[in-house]
Amino acid sequence: MAVRVGNRRTTPRMRRNWLGTGLALALVAVQFFAPAAAMAQDGSTGASPDASLDGSIRARSTIDAAAELAIQQAQDQAQNQAASAVQPAATTATNWYVDGNSGADTAGCKSPDAPCRTLQAAIDRAASGDTILAAGNGNGIVYTFAAASACTERYGANVVACVFDKKLTMRGGYTPGSFAAYDPSQNVSIIDGQGRNHGLYASGSNTTLDVAGFTVRNGYATGISKRSGESSYFGFGGGMAVESAGAIVLRDMVFTGNRSVGGDRGSNFGGAGVGGAVSLLATTATLENVVFSGNTALGGAGGSSGGYAQGGALFTFKTVMTGTNLTFDGNVARAGSSGGGGIASNGQRADALGGGACFETSSTVKMYGVTALRNQAIGGNAATNAGGGFGGALFGEGADVTVEGADIRSNLAQGGNGENGWLGSGGGIMGFNTTLRVNRAIVVANTAQGGNGRSGYYGGPNGGGITTSWSPGGAASNLTLTNSVVGGNTAVAGSSGQVLGGGGGGVWLQATTATLDHVTIANNKISGTGIVGQGLLLINTTDTGSNATVRNSLITGHNGTDGSAIDVFPKSTVTLAGGLLYGNKWNTSRDNPNMGTNVGTVNGAQTMGSADPLYIATADNDFHIQSKSPARDKAAGSQQKIDVDNEQRDNTPDYGADEAGGEPQGLPKGRVLLYLPRLAR
Repeated sequence: MAVRVGNRRTTPRMRRNWLGTGLALALVAVQFFAPAAAMAQDGSTGASPDASLDGSIRARSTIDAAAELAIQQAQDQAQNQAASAVQPAATTATNWYVDGNSGADTAGCKSPDAPCRTLQAAIDRAASGDTILAAGNGNGIVYTFAAASACTERYGANVVACVFDKKLTMRGGYTPGSFAAYDPSQNVSIIDGQGRNHGLYASGSNTTLDVAGFTVRNGYATGISKRSGESSYFGFGGGMAVESAGAIVLRDMVFTGNRSVGGDRGSNFGGAGVGGAVSLLATTATLENVVFSGNTALGGAGGSSGGYAQGGALFTFKTVMTGTNLTFDGNVARAGSSGGGGIASNGQRADALGGGACFETSSTVKMYGVTALRNQAIGGNAATNAGGGFGGALFGEGADVTVEGADIRSNLAQGGNGENGWLGSGGGIMGFNTTLRVNRAIVVANTAQGGNGRSGYYGGPNGGGITTSWSPGGAASNLTLTNSVVGGNTAVAGSSGQVLGGGGGGVWLQATTATLDHVTIANNKISGTGIVGQGLLLINTTDTGSNATVRNSLITGHNGTDGSAIDVFPKSTVTLAGGLLYGNKWNTSRDNPNMGTNVGTVNGAQTMGSADPLYIATADNDFHIQSKSPARDKAAGSQQKIDVDNEQRDNTPDYGADEAGGEPQGLPKGRVLLYLPRLAR
């Protein structure tokens, strides 16, 4: 439970600042590449990996405080309302009709031939249990903010459709005039924030809101001046903000061009931009057939450091969410900049977390059928110490995240630039103090890019495809990765004269317990001095190492000049149990003469064969195997029944993610997306 201190809140969760400082400290293990250059973030020589642990874990999370405060303020507003203000359920449910072209708010709104003009007029008249139907057409019927309502006055910001303590169903996509057919792909209904208003807002423990068939565009969120503390300069949910509501359902929706912007501040840290399209605080949510395209979370500028950016499209906090058929395309989380030192008084940097989505503290998230393309998490620049970019597509912190059936492709996690550049981690996916389960995923062509330093050190890259990490005092870091491809990803160091280190072109595991089963890790790359682990890297946090079991897997094509296909540092252990190692310059740390004695435990190397798996088209990041592959029918005793393409495995499955002769089970080969609503013009 959070503890209020004035208008601020502290929470028991440990701060992610450890990810920065502690990661840099742990990376002194790689300093044999450049002994004089690998330095800890605090400027020490890195002689003791434990040097600044205590200072790293004492700071509290500003974003947790802000989210807790927003929830509390929403609950306080609810308690301040008279009981008569809460709408009782209607005796008989009513349909309310809205047409933004031909309607009038003075009309009765209860029949198709006399619709309201604005959504808010219908919401204000509706009772719990009612349904609101909105017309659309081929060019899009647009619904905008018209005038303040009791709900918007309570919230403190303008909203096109604002719901408080009601149980409502809202449907766009109806034929104008007759309202006879629901077809949002042809009858486009647009909620337009016009670059200055929220699209949707829902709050109140009695609120359930089931919304379908709308495009939400040009929504805008920033701090709310009538609120206190961080809420006055943090922006939550440009397209839709939900605070402490009962249950939310979003179906057949498009969120595009929405922004959440943190406020600029002349002193200390800038405000955070949170959930460019949708922010879900303390609720239960179901998302089905939702497209997030071109949304932005933007941190504000600050005197000491820029503000956070969390969830370019989607943000959850203490939320239970189930998502089916979700698309994240071209969303950006960009942290704020600063002309100052870059580290605020509470020890935090200008970090960007989750270019597509950010799942924060105590969220439980299950997603089935995810496409994440071209999303970016970009750390803030600073005069001295830049911020980091974490999770180009997806980021989880203190959360429980399941991803089933996914195409995670061409995403970027990039550290900021400064005197000292900072980390780019998890080009595709990152989990921090998180339990992460990924099954049937294609994670390809993603990049972790460290920030540039000037006379200081460069930013280290960690995990071009997937990164998991743990900090002392946080929840355990666990990864289960099955029937998945991690291929063609890159971890690239920034430029500078001083080396920080980094690695894990495919997968970075830090103080993580992991199981990798039927995984293809292929053709990943690393670039920069002191960068190691071309395919897979295992490293520790203080005395807690990583422990990974890798079964029935293909680890191939890591033939760069630095680092092994699998690099394991002291205190960490990898156990290999069947598969192929092929086309690697060095298979493991044990084979790599550059590693010296700085090596952890490698078990089961004798269980691995060496043969070309005969991929179909590595140049196109197509790592399906050919019918004559030596990986065929080798995984005797495997418990995995379905491959990366949702095809049935036979009684003696193939090594790796793909079952060459598998029978389709309902999803197409390669791409997993089933439904893509039309983006409104």
